[in-house]
Amino acid sequence: MKEMRWALTQCARVAVKKKGKFRKFFLKKMRKIGKKKALIAVARKMLTAMFFMLKRREEFIDAC
Repeated sequence: MKEMRWALTQCARVAVKKKGKFRKFFLKKMRKIGKKKALIAVARKMLTAMFFMLKRREEFIDAC
């Protein structure tokens, strides 16, 4: 479980560096709860997106 959290936070760290929905979400959360917790929130959002993409057999489209 720890390894999964580490991998997701690393993915989230990369995702917030690029323009898109995850960065926008991160910046909004960071103002309210701080950088570390906002990063975990992005990782959780990514995991939720992955779950539903796999469940529905969809591709991820980041339309800004």
